[in-house]
Amino acid sequence: MTSPLRLRALAMALAAVCIFVRPATAQMPITVSLDTVFYGDNAEFFSPFRTGETILGSWQRLNTDIVINDRATLRLGLYALELDGSDHRTELARPVAALILGTKRHRFIIGTLDTGIRQAGIGPDQMTSHAMLPMLSIETLWFRKAYEAGVQWKTNTEHVTQDVWFDYQDIITPEHRELFDAGFTGRLQKSPTAPIALLYQFEVVHHGGQQFDTGPVSDSFGYGPGVLLRKTLPTVGAASLEVFALFSHDRPDRQDDSLTVKGKGVFARAAAERNGWRGHALFWNSRNFKHEEGDPNYLSLSYDAATYRAQRSYGELGLTKLFKPAPTVDFEASGRAHVVQGKLGYSYRLMGILHLDLWHSTTK
Repeated sequence: MTSPLRLRALAMALAAVCIFVRPATAQMPITVSLDTVFYGDNAEFFSPFRTGETILGSWQRLNTDIVINDRATLRLGLYALELDGSDHRTELARPVAALILGTKRHRFIIGTLDTGIRQAGIGPDQMTSHAMLPMLSIETLWFRKAYEAGVQWKTNTEHVTQDVWFDYQDIITPEHRELFDAGFTGRLQKSPTAPIALLYQFEVVHHGGQQFDTGPVSDSFGYGPGVLLRKTLPTVGAASLEVFALFSHDRPDRQDDSLTVKGKGVFARAAAERNGWRGHALFWNSRNFKHEEGDPNYLSLSYDAATYRAQRSYGELGLTKLFKPAPTVDFEASGRAHVVQGKLGYSYRLMGILHLDLWHSTTK
């Protein structure tokens, strides 16, 4: 939680930095931009795995990019998260501070990570952190965890698209272990429009640290390769089929191997997109699959995080419409039907995504 006083203090500090840095950067282009997301998400589930919930809120990220040269940029700014109905005006406020090295093809970032406002295409099933699959990263984390800090390496070439990150979430204290997640997602292809691409994903969530002995040291891995087939069809539009073989290795206590659970699963997703409409159908079948940040609908767990049933099946049908009321504004409306172990559920979402370039100058 963050008090309004602290939020104002951060905003004032950012304004002071912008004022005093301008004379010292006489030949350096400076860009000020704003990314903001407004969301309303409602889920109704009737199975003993994931509880339904209603989430409304927004987050904003103000960036001031000081371009030192064509291979080095200093980014300063402010991030804020609001949840409608909360007793707190601001749930989370953090300073944005990052050193960005390299080019658009290869970027190395240390500090506040570049999570982006849209990692993949439209549709709620693709709105996850770092474009991970839902069994590795539940979709609602994208709302509540849009701020990350650590180290990142992003590649964007004709043949390789890759995101490698280390997100340090909690330092170790006498009360709790340190916490971080790290991973990579990527795509190998002959060209950006090639009909086939090889995919891969990996994430680990780790609780540990050596300074204090405050609970077990744990690791939760999820990973696997995949393949993407895509083709533009005359009546359907841009059609795609993804298939992944995924594996999990959940070790809640390194001192007790009897608690370790190894799982595996198969994920398939078919989608078609045309004129701002996207329909998708996905299927998941697994055995003993557990991952700390995954969607419980995909995991072999019940509400209390105990193993419920080794075998898990999950299916989903969804339809999304993208509206473009302005060149830098996206508005999405979507609805989904979920079948979890034979139990039917539904969800719907409204989302507004905005990017604004507020100011750009090469001061002299």
